[in-house]
Amino acid sequence: MTHRGSGDERAQATVELALVLPVVAVVVLVVLQVVAVLRDAAALPIAAGAAARSAMVDGDRDSAAAAATRSTRLRSGRMRVELSPAGGGRPGELVTVTVHYRAPTDVAVVGRFAPDVDLVERFVVRRE
Repeated sequence: MTHRGSGDERAQATVELALVLPVVAVVVLVVLQVVAVLRDAAALPIAAGAAARSAMVDGDRDSAAAAATRSTRLRSGRMRVELSPAGGGRPGELVTVTVHYRAPTDVAVVGRFAPDVDLVERFVVRRE
């Protein structure tokens, strides 16, 4: 014969579940947000490398920005590409390519309390 819990025990279990469930849900959402930002952080060096290759050949910021956008699924409206020197330099000169990306924190609940994360990646290449 199986013993079923009394009504008090079942009520206690329900109350415990009601108290713990929101905390578990928030923890899961925080983990999802961290994973989303880490995914963007992992994609940024790929975008910066593509921008650096383009800057090495063309020396043009617009073509470098387009190459960075094409190389990943990062949102182009959140990405900014800078070249130093500004004109891309002359052949043989070093060019610093800096890619800034504002990773969104748009997971439900967490996004309201966490600001967007600014990510930066730099490559230094010699202009061909």
